[in-house]
Amino acid sequence: MKEARRQFEKRGRRSAFAALLLVIGGCSMSSITNIGKPDPTFSLTEHAPYLQSGAAVIKGMVRVGAGTQPQTCNGGRVYLMPDTPFFEAKLASANSGAAPEELGLEDDKLDHVVRRTQCDLIGQFYFDGLPEANWILLTAVSLPKGAVGPTLAAHVATQSGKLSQITLDQSNFVKK
Repeated sequence: MKEARRQFEKRGRRSAFAALLLVIGGCSMSSITNIGKPDPTFSLTEHAPYLQSGAAVIKGMVRVGAGTQPQTCNGGRVYLMPDTPFFEAKLASANSGAAPEELGLEDDKLDHVVRRTQCDLIGQFYFDGLPEANWILLTAVSLPKGAVGPTLAAHVATQSGKLSQITLDQSNFVKK
Protein backbone atom coordinates (compact mmCIF):
# COMPACT_ATOMS: atom_id res chain seq x y z
CA MET A 1 0.00 0.00 0.00
CA LYS A 2 2.86 2.39 0.86
CA GLU A 3 4.49 1.68 -2.53
CA ALA A 4 1.24 2.46 -4.40
CA ARG A 5 0.85 5.73 -2.50
CA ARG A 6 4.46 6.73 -3.19
CA GLN A 7 4.01 6.05 -6.93
CA PHE A 8 0.78 8.09 -6.95
CA GLU A 9 2.49 11.04 -5.24
CA LYS A 10 5.45 10.81 -7.63
CA ARG A 11 3.15 10.92 -10.68
CA GLY A 12 1.24 13.82 -9.14
CA ARG A 13 4.44 15.86 -8.79
CA ARG A 14 5.40 15.11 -12.41
CA SER A 15 1.94 16.15 -13.65
CA ALA A 16 2.06 19.38 -11.65
CA PHE A 17 5.55 20.11 -12.99
CA ALA A 18 4.40 19.44 -16.59
CA ALA A 19 1.38 21.72 -16.13
CA LEU A 20 3.64 24.47 -14.75
CA LEU A 21 5.97 24.17 -17.74
CA LEU A 22 3.00 24.49 -20.09
CA VAL A 23 1.78 27.62 -18.34
CA ILE A 24 5.26 29.18 -18.29
CA GLY A 25 5.82 28.25 -21.93
CA GLY A 26 2.49 29.75 -22.99
CA CYS A 27 1.14 26.46 -24.29
CA SER A 28 -2.58 25.84 -24.24
CA MET A 29 -4.27 22.66 -23.05
CA SER A 30 -5.13 21.89 -26.69
CA SER A 31 -1.38 21.42 -27.29
CA ILE A 32 -1.34 18.56 -24.81
CA THR A 33 -3.53 16.40 -27.02
CA ASN A 34 -0.95 16.74 -29.79
CA ILE A 35 2.00 15.41 -27.78
CA GLY A 36 3.42 12.34 -29.49
CA LYS A 37 1.20 12.97 -32.50
CA PRO A 38 2.49 16.09 -34.30
CA ASP A 39 0.66 17.56 -37.25
CA PRO A 40 1.74 16.02 -40.55
CA THR A 41 4.32 17.97 -42.51
CA PHE A 42 3.65 19.23 -46.00
CA SER A 43 5.10 17.00 -48.70
CA LEU A 44 5.17 18.24 -52.28
CA THR A 45 5.53 14.64 -53.50
CA GLU A 46 2.31 13.63 -51.75
CA HIS A 47 0.46 16.61 -53.23
CA ALA A 48 1.91 16.43 -56.78
CA PRO A 49 -1.20 14.72 -58.27
CA TYR A 50 -3.33 17.66 -57.07
CA LEU A 51 -1.17 20.17 -58.96
CA GLN A 52 -2.17 18.78 -62.33
CA SER A 53 -5.07 20.02 -64.38
CA GLY A 54 -7.86 17.72 -65.44
CA ALA A 55 -11.38 17.57 -66.79
CA ALA A 56 -13.31 17.26 -63.52
CA VAL A 57 -15.68 19.98 -62.29
CA ILE A 58 -17.28 20.78 -58.92
CA LYS A 59 -20.38 22.93 -58.87
CA GLY A 60 -21.66 23.75 -55.42
CA MET A 61 -24.09 25.76 -53.39
CA VAL A 62 -24.35 26.82 -49.76
CA ARG A 63 -27.88 26.97 -48.31
CA VAL A 64 -28.26 26.90 -44.55
CA GLY A 65 -31.64 27.23 -42.86
CA ALA A 66 -35.17 27.15 -44.10
CA GLY A 67 -37.63 29.79 -45.11
CA THR A 68 -37.45 32.59 -47.61
CA GLN A 69 -34.05 33.90 -46.44
CA PRO A 70 -31.62 30.96 -46.08
CA GLN A 71 -28.01 31.84 -45.24
CA THR A 72 -25.34 31.34 -47.91
CA CYS A 73 -21.64 32.00 -48.34
CA ASN A 74 -22.56 35.24 -50.15
CA GLY A 75 -19.25 36.56 -51.53
CA GLY A 76 -17.20 34.45 -49.12
CA ARG A 77 -14.11 32.41 -49.91
CA VAL A 78 -14.44 28.70 -50.72
CA TYR A 79 -11.37 26.49 -50.34
CA LEU A 80 -10.75 23.21 -52.15
CA MET A 81 -7.96 21.26 -50.46
CA PRO A 82 -6.41 17.88 -51.26
CA ASP A 83 -7.77 15.11 -49.04
CA THR A 84 -4.40 14.24 -47.51
CA PRO A 85 -3.21 13.90 -43.89
CA PHE A 86 -1.75 17.44 -44.02
CA PHE A 87 -5.12 18.99 -44.92
CA GLU A 88 -7.09 16.59 -42.72
CA ALA A 89 -5.12 18.20 -39.86
CA LYS A 90 -6.33 21.62 -41.11
CA LEU A 91 -9.89 20.27 -41.10
CA ALA A 92 -9.37 18.98 -37.55
CA SER A 93 -8.37 22.52 -36.54
CA ALA A 94 -11.62 23.79 -38.06
CA ASN A 95 -13.45 21.09 -36.09
CA SER A 96 -11.77 22.50 -32.96
CA GLY A 97 -13.15 25.96 -33.64
CA ALA A 98 -10.69 27.67 -35.99
CA ALA A 99 -12.32 29.76 -38.73
CA PRO A 100 -11.20 29.06 -42.32
CA GLU A 101 -9.14 32.29 -42.33
CA GLU A 102 -7.17 31.02 -39.32
CA LEU A 103 -6.01 27.77 -40.94
CA GLY A 104 -3.16 29.22 -43.02
CA LEU A 105 -4.80 28.31 -46.33
CA GLU A 106 -3.77 31.66 -47.84
CA ASP A 107 -0.08 30.84 -47.25
CA ASP A 108 1.98 31.39 -50.42
CA LYS A 109 3.57 27.94 -49.97
CA LEU A 110 0.15 26.34 -50.50
CA ASP A 111 -0.81 28.59 -53.40
CA HIS A 112 -0.71 25.90 -56.10
CA VAL A 113 -2.22 23.13 -53.98
CA VAL A 114 -5.18 24.88 -52.36
CA ARG A 115 -7.71 26.09 -54.89
CA ARG A 116 -9.87 29.07 -54.03
CA THR A 117 -12.97 30.70 -55.40
CA GLN A 118 -15.71 33.06 -54.23
CA CYS A 119 -19.35 32.30 -53.62
CA ASP A 120 -21.64 34.40 -55.73
CA LEU A 121 -24.50 36.44 -54.24
CA ILE A 122 -26.83 33.44 -54.08
CA GLY A 123 -24.24 31.08 -52.58
CA GLN A 124 -23.04 29.20 -55.65
CA PHE A 125 -19.42 28.31 -56.39
CA TYR A 126 -17.53 26.50 -59.14
CA PHE A 127 -14.18 24.74 -59.59
CA ASP A 128 -13.06 23.39 -62.97
CA GLY A 129 -9.93 21.92 -64.53
CA LEU A 130 -9.54 19.50 -61.61
CA PRO A 131 -7.71 16.19 -61.69
CA GLU A 132 -9.48 13.03 -60.60
CA ALA A 133 -8.91 13.00 -56.83
CA ASN A 134 -10.41 13.20 -53.34
CA TRP A 135 -10.88 16.74 -52.02
CA ILE A 136 -12.03 18.68 -48.96
CA LEU A 137 -14.33 21.68 -49.49
CA LEU A 138 -14.33 24.34 -46.79
CA THR A 139 -16.19 27.65 -46.45
CA ALA A 140 -18.10 29.70 -43.92
CA VAL A 141 -21.65 31.00 -43.85
CA SER A 142 -21.91 34.76 -44.34
CA LEU A 143 -23.94 36.59 -41.74
CA PRO A 144 -25.46 40.08 -41.92
CA LYS A 145 -23.11 43.07 -41.65
CA GLY A 146 -20.11 41.08 -42.89
CA ALA A 147 -19.88 38.74 -39.90
CA VAL A 148 -18.57 35.22 -40.48
CA GLY A 149 -20.83 32.40 -39.39
CA PRO A 150 -20.36 28.68 -38.92
CA THR A 151 -17.81 26.75 -40.97
CA LEU A 152 -19.00 24.12 -43.45
CA ALA A 153 -16.93 21.24 -44.84
CA ALA A 154 -17.45 18.24 -47.10
CA HIS A 155 -15.39 15.53 -48.78
CA VAL A 156 -15.77 15.36 -52.56
CA ALA A 157 -14.40 12.81 -55.02
CA THR A 158 -13.93 14.08 -58.57
CA GLN A 159 -13.89 11.93 -61.70
CA SER A 160 -12.33 12.96 -64.97
CA GLY A 161 -14.85 14.48 -67.37
CA LYS A 162 -17.64 14.44 -64.76
CA LEU A 163 -19.50 17.15 -62.88
CA SER A 164 -19.70 16.72 -59.10
CA GLN A 165 -22.59 18.70 -57.63
CA ILE A 166 -22.75 19.41 -53.92
CA THR A 167 -24.97 21.41 -51.61
CA LEU A 168 -23.48 22.44 -48.28
CA ASP A 169 -26.15 22.81 -45.60
CA GLN A 170 -26.63 22.29 -41.84
CA SER A 171 -25.43 18.70 -42.16
CA ASN A 172 -21.99 20.04 -43.19
CA PHE A 173 -21.32 22.19 -40.10
CA VAL A 174 -17.96 21.41 -38.59
CA LYS A 175 -18.02 20.56 -34.89
CA LYS A 176 -17.19 23.34 -32.47
